[in-house]
Amino acid sequence: MKNKDETYKLIDASLFHGRVPHADTWTFCCFILITCGLMLLWQAIWGILVLIGNVKFTEDDSWRIVLGICMLASVIGTAIFLAKQLKLKKDIYLWLDDAIKVVATTYTVDTTPRNATKLKVKLRYKKHIYNLYSGDPYKYAVFTNAGFSRSFTKFADKQVEVLYSPKYQQVLFLYDTQGL
Repeated sequence: MKNKDETYKLIDASLFHGRVPHADTWTFCCFILITCGLMLLWQAIWGILVLIGNVKFTEDDSWRIVLGICMLASVIGTAIFLAKQLKLKKDIYLWLDDAIKVVATTYTVDTTPRNATKLKVKLRYKKHIYNLYSGDPYKYAVFTNAGFSRSFTKFADKQVEVLYSPKYQQVLFLYDTQGL
């Protein structure tokens, strides 16, 4: 693809990972990190003042310890989430190196009670027909979403235009091509 940044903005989901987060998710995560980070800084300053002896620790202040632990957990959880999203973005940029637009037919393999869908994508590339399934075929299904995603529901049982990476056998769904 010529301009990866512009193309990345057009991607709604990948067959491998499901929904691809964009600016709104990044903004929200950064807000959480900054807010929790500032609160942790305030807790650290308060803790240092207690250690120095300028401030007395009473039973009424025990909520600060719980708050500090919650903020630390929020920062760590958000940082892990952002790291996973950065890896996904890196993967997508890698897949865009040789991606081509093709028309694919999607089929519903299975659905969950919470409206998550597992897809089969059938596409033709260089006179070969490929049948690809959503999810990571190399991970044990108990520890992953097993290829189910709510974002696949809008693409299910339709002909859609997708980006296909022949080198990595990856399919990327675009925002504006739902149901040709």
